[in-house]
Amino acid sequence: MTVFRMLDSFVLRRAGFALSLIAGLGCPRTAAALREAHKWDECAEAVRSELLGQAIPAEVTRLREAGDKASLRALSRLRSRLGRRTRAELPVGDWSPALAAAHMAWTAALDAADRETALAGKLLGEEEPEAAARLLALTGRADVREAIFLLSPDFLETLLRRDLRGDGNSDGARTARDRALERRVYAFLQRLAAKNETTSFFGPICFGRVDAEADAVGRGPETPAGVVHREAFFAFWAAAAWGKAAAAVPAIRRHLPPRRLPVAVIEDTRATIPGRPPVELDATAVALLRAADGTRAPAQLAAELGLSPEETARRIGALERALLLRRDLEPSSTTVHPLRDVVSRLPDVPEARRFTSAAADMGTLLERFAEETAVPRRTKLLAAAEELFESVTGVPARRNQGRTYADRFILFEDCRADDEPLIWPAAVARRVENALDPVLRLGLTGGRIQRDGLRAIAAEVLAEGGGSMPFLDFADALAARLSQGAFEPVLDVWGRWRTTLLDRFLTASDGRVAHLAPYEIEDLADPPEGSFFVSPDVMVQGDDDAPLVLGEIHPYVFAWGLQGVFAPDPARLAADIAPVLDVWGGTARAATVLHRRQHKGLVGEAYPGRFIEVAGRAGVGSERRLAVGDLRAVLRDGEPELVSPHGPISLYVGEDDHPHLRVFAPVPVDFPRLRTGGHTPRLVLGDLVVQRERWDLPAGALAGIIAAEGRLELFRAVVTERERRGWPRHVFALSPTETKPVYLDLDVPQAQEQLRLLAAAGPLAVSEMLPGPGRLWLHRSDGHHTSEFRVALVGRVQARP
Repeated sequence: MTVFRMLDSFVLRRAGFALSLIAGLGCPRTAAALREAHKWDECAEAVRSELLGQAIPAEVTRLREAGDKASLRALSRLRSRLGRRTRAELPVGDWSPALAAAHMAWTAALDAADRETALAGKLLGEEEPEAAARLLALTGRADVREAIFLLSPDFLETLLRRDLRGDGNSDGARTARDRALERRVYAFLQRLAAKNETTSFFGPICFGRVDAEADAVGRGPETPAGVVHREAFFAFWAAAAWGKAAAAVPAIRRHLPPRRLPVAVIEDTRATIPGRPPVELDATAVALLRAADGTRAPAQLAAELGLSPEETARRIGALERALLLRRDLEPSSTTVHPLRDVVSRLPDVPEARRFTSAAADMGTLLERFAEETAVPRRTKLLAAAEELFESVTGVPARRNQGRTYADRFILFEDCRADDEPLIWPAAVARRVENALDPVLRLGLTGGRIQRDGLRAIAAEVLAEGGGSMPFLDFADALAARLSQGAFEPVLDVWGRWRTTLLDRFLTASDGRVAHLAPYEIEDLADPPEGSFFVSPDVMVQGDDDAPLVLGEIHPYVFAWGLQGVFAPDPARLAADIAPVLDVWGGTARAATVLHRRQHKGLVGEAYPGRFIEVAGRAGVGSERRLAVGDLRAVLRDGEPELVSPHGPISLYVGEDDHPHLRVFAPVPVDFPRLRTGGHTPRLVLGDLVVQRERWDLPAGALAGIIAAEGRLELFRAVVTERERRGWPRHVFALSPTETKPVYLDLDVPQAQEQLRLLAAAGPLAVSEMLPGPGRLWLHRSDGHHTSEFRVALVGRVQARP
């Protein structure tokens, strides 16, 4: 029996702009005319098939019997043109009424299609310039300009230069350059109005909680800006560059506490790092290596080891050359303020003062940046911050230009939303639990199949290694075994289970929607015993009786990442989250592998367990830090176990592409992606849409769209694909060239251009927007907003009676 219970705290993620921001950018009359043209094209094609398959063969038989060779030759020419889909008049002759009527119907359909297409061309000439003008006019809004500035200051500069030049050509004609600008504007605006990003005021963080006494959903008051608190943060990569510049100063470097590389494995008098031959050490070097935890300065190490300062310096240098030690100012990957962390570890020497002083100035600029919302003032503040950064580090202040999701600048902003207090009555939480439970049990079943298979292979690897191995050696040995195909039988079992699950859905499909009751898949759910954690995204539709919609399923506790910093009541949040620690056996056993931070970070110092340092550094006390080189994988009672110097540990998460981590983490909730090839219907399980309707298209599948020349031809090609494939007007498209899906309103010419670019880049996945524009749950004073709830659940699975 499984019992999943939702924790009282949850997060609402929403777009800061209403979806109405990008409404009114389409060409609806053009679209309607082209749909009519498509219907007549389909009618003409049906009649053409009738002509070629029935009417003409019957006419050939009649003419042969009559010996009318001239008419047969004329009919042959007509059939040839029909085969090439070329318009042709019916020659003068004594034709049967059936052939004459069919030919008349064909030409009438072609004429109607031409008339509708011509009408569409006229309408497009009227609608498109007006829609494009409305699109560009949106960039004049102060809030839109602020958002664009935060996403791409360079693009804002492009818009400002355009303002100075004037609005296009004097004759009103739009050039290819104008159209490219419009397409780029649409790409930015769809992010602002259709994406639930956790970024600045256009993706604010809102905490909610379940109130057993409430009888209805409640939301706090709105503010004009949509947020109640702004905070600017210094980017991790920029703090790392700051620390690197400081550590390069010899007078600073001499005083930096050396730290052992976390990947160094020490066994007796031998030290090894991956990919390099072992290094033999004497007892003093081993003692120094073990004591170098990044907190003891050289003078302190000398005193503890009974060495002279000169001897200590010599030995530190030797271990550095062997790549076993490093002296740096790498910021902590667990702190939300990495620059403060760098400054706090600067030694008290004169050469460090300029870095400390500059950091104080940078802190002031960050505070002012969060307070000042007007773009002109923010532009000046960003320029001052970038100039200061470059003067200190010698590194360009911007990187990865054009990338959608990356730390491109030296700072970023996050905001707390104004919807608090956001309240759910207990009935809503119970609905969410009940809707998710069947899917989560299936996810645990799929996760168990793969994890059990991995653990069996891991046990074989450990048995062959004598029952105990350094964790890094185990990781290499396991990877080697998997590369030989050891996991393929497990994947076969999992694949058959997934196929059976998909088949159950397809048997209930009407071609567009497949709806199963939970009892119809009960026999496929076989979750393991134990406790489990999961944090899915759930969307509520505007209609009360419409099913919930499942987004991504996450293994991370949102309270332990950057989002937790914005909690209105941190103590209450911590109390709500406390029960999840049982999943990992409490703080004594819980541990997370810490890689070098790439962006905002998914785990911070609020995480109560231990940090296993690999490429990142943890900003917590030494009692909570573990070097990955100190871990061992052991075989205990036939089961793999991960052991630290403090005892057995359980990993916070096991990443899909790191099987050596999955072996020692709880079973993940891994609901499989179900695909049927080109088209997969919407999959609904009970009260939950588990997958939106989706079309998976190989490269070149949209050849008509890719090859279309001119705006009318492109519009017509898009309408043709929509009608042929059954696409709704509002979709998301995912391409290997984009990190996240792109929202497309297929009546908008700029969205059609975006679709063409994505299709030309390679394979493409198109999925329905659900909830759609007319069914969005969150309604604010400026209209409906896309939104999703990130909830947290703990599941406890007991043995079947």
